[in-house]
Amino acid sequence: MDIKKMLADQKELDDKILSNAGIEKYPLENIKLALLVELGELANEWQGFKHWKKHREINREKLLEEFADCLHFALSIENYYESKDHKLNGDFSEDSFNSISDFLGKDKTTLTDIIEGFFVTYDVVLNDTRDVLVYIVGLGLMLGISKEEMEQAYYKKNAVNYKRQEEGY
Repeated sequence: MDIKKMLADQKELDDKILSNAGIEKYPLENIKLALLVELGELANEWQGFKHWKKHREINREKLLEEFADCLHFALSIENYYESKDHKLNGDFSEDSFNSISDFLGKDKTTLTDIIEGFFVTYDVVLNDTRDVLVYIVGLGLMLGISKEEMEQAYYKKNAVNYKRQEEGY
């Protein structure tokens, strides 16, 4: 997964969106709230918390689409902090994306651990958004989404987002 390229591509998309909307000041609080909403939509597609449902079939395509939305907003937030010289980690090595798994303990994939992963990620978005990209990718890994799938889903949704901008969305 080429995070540096994804960050650059997200910056281009954000610049287009902000320009089209006539927004001059970066709307960080809006982006944070949008990410929280998308995390909720991701959890809803995952369905693991829905103890009341007997049949919880995961629509993998919808799960990846919701994850891609989360990734878009996380990349936007990371770009915002990078532009303010508040570097996240500086290096996006393989190990830097295991933070959420490290926080919860190695190799955790139980239902309870994933739910806690959502809680931790929500907390990071609310309180320390400079780590949000690492936690979003970590949460994706906990959900069984490979880095290759993350990148593919990101670019698939990125194309949709550009098309929406062209159509006046």
